[in-house]
Amino acid sequence: MVSLNSFSNILRWDYSDIQDDPIYKNEVQANQVTAFALLCSAIVMVAVCVMVVIGLMWYDKIGFVYITAICVFILALPSLICFYYKGRKSWIKFMLVLALLGVISILYLVLCVDVLILIPLPMILSLRYFSRRLTLYTIGFTYVLFLFAVIFNVILNVYINITVLDLAGVTITVHDSLVDAIQEAAMNAYGDGYTYAVLNLELLNDYIPNALLLLLFSIICLSAASTGKRMMEEGMAIAESTTRLKSELKTASDIQLGMLPEKSSRKYEYNLCCSMTPAKEVGGDLYDYFMVDENRLAIIVADVSGKGVPAALFMAITKTLLKDNLADMGLSEAVTRVNQTLCNNNKANLFVTAWVGVVDIKNNKLTYVNAGHNPPLVRHGNGDYEYLESDPDIVLAALDGYQYAQVEVDMTPGDRIFLYTDGVTEAKDSKSGMYGEDRLREYLNSHYDIEPEQLVAGLKDDIDGFACKTEQFDDMTMLSFYYMNSREGQKGRIYKASVSELPKVQEYICEEVDGAELSDTDLSMIKVCVDEMFANIANYAYQERDGSVKVVTDYKDGTLKLQFIDSGIPFNPLLKEDPDVSLSSEDRDIGGLGILITKTYFDRMEYEYAGNQNVLTLYKSWEGSE
Repeated sequence: MVSLNSFSNILRWDYSDIQDDPIYKNEVQANQVTAFALLCSAIVMVAVCVMVVIGLMWYDKIGFVYITAICVFILALPSLICFYYKGRKSWIKFMLVLALLGVISILYLVLCVDVLILIPLPMILSLRYFSRRLTLYTIGFTYVLFLFAVIFNVILNVYINITVLDLAGVTITVHDSLVDAIQEAAMNAYGDGYTYAVLNLELLNDYIPNALLLLLFSIICLSAASTGKRMMEEGMAIAESTTRLKSELKTASDIQLGMLPEKSSRKYEYNLCCSMTPAKEVGGDLYDYFMVDENRLAIIVADVSGKGVPAALFMAITKTLLKDNLADMGLSEAVTRVNQTLCNNNKANLFVTAWVGVVDIKNNKLTYVNAGHNPPLVRHGNGDYEYLESDPDIVLAALDGYQYAQVEVDMTPGDRIFLYTDGVTEAKDSKSGMYGEDRLREYLNSHYDIEPEQLVAGLKDDIDGFACKTEQFDDMTMLSFYYMNSREGQKGRIYKASVSELPKVQEYICEEVDGAELSDTDLSMIKVCVDEMFANIANYAYQERDGSVKVVTDYKDGTLKLQFIDSGIPFNPLLKEDPDVSLSSEDRDIGGLGILITKTYFDRMEYEYAGNQNVLTLYKSWEGSE
């Protein structure tokens, strides 16, 4: 059944399931519009019938009521069928057009000149389908209707030679007073040749001009149908191309974001959080951080000139070059080499502003190069955030052979660094006012004691609130760095998670307990335990991916505290079931013996998983030791 709601929502039906087929969707919509037009025509006929009944029009009342009932039925039935199927049947369009042609045929025979204006209506509605074939068929049916009307009128006017015919109670007026004038003039002028004279005058004054008008209208309709079909096909091609481009840009965006490291990283030495929001599908901003070696952490924020795919590609090249060169040489030399490489093949004339810093965790030093980038904000201890002013070098990829200089500053545990691109300070509100450097510093100083994740998220919300949904035209990147290498009395070194590093670890442990005057047995047992713990982490923690292990020692008041910190998969060795040493090695399950030895020798073992890190702590005390 069709509800009234279907009629009221005719132009708001759901097309979500046919969005991928615009031709079919257009036909469905055209069916609905045509059905709506037929219903409107039926309503108009009912209104005219009411006017005839109440005497406002001079047609025969009873006959017109019959004709109206027949026409309304012919118009309403296919319209209701269309609503029932929601216009989604291929044969509906032919049914609708034929119904309209049938009604016009009936009305033309009855009302003649009064209905002449309706003859082009089927052609007009057929244009909505953008189908040259359907329009051609409709034109053909219209000409058949017109020819039938001509023949009918000629028979009535010439051969039957009357102007009014009563048929089934319906008064049919052929040409009202005009016919009388024509007949009288023809009788006076031609006498017995009256019949041919009337026919010629009818053709010259009525049928031939109407036929020419229909021909002209037909040419226009065919041209419009062809043009509409071509425009739809072109629109489909453009839409397909746009969809493909969006898909490619989405893939490019995923690849670009996949090249960036995790947005946050919390280690024993630092807590760091980053954010990059491109202005377009892909952006030209860059953030990166990575361990250059076991004691040095690189942090980078850069901004490529331009937007979109070219900037994103240039960003990817810059990121790769910086990481590769920092691994092999000093900071200033590495940045100089990157600039040289970018200048060698820069046909797009792009450039990069970059701030590249290296934090020496062991010596609490920060070394950086500012290649034309915004100065970062630094907070020392309990002070305020202040801009780290220095003489910036020129941007990367701008001047071949330029030598970049590095700057070194001291760092203390608790220091914070905030890096950003100009998309942050140049974010605009609805009045084109910019967020600005002062507002940025005020926000950081009013939120100085929160974690980097909270700081970055809160600042982004503050910028969005300032912009108030104003479209931004620049990428926006932030990096908040909190230096936490601050546990008093503890020393530590970072090693690659590989068994090849064991000799270095053993050498470090021996250096740290050298003044403890331990017995050879104790020293040997400590080495065995360290070998077991470090080897377990190296072999299993990172599951064939690169990783690092920090080894921390603290010897105080006769107690050795030994700590292993890694970012591998969570693993609590204290939950490992002890092997049954009473069984032979053939009968005993493999594994667990090294953990058992460590548990047995050390006084206490503690484990926690904090900040995405495994922290295993071993304690050993010697009575009488200092």
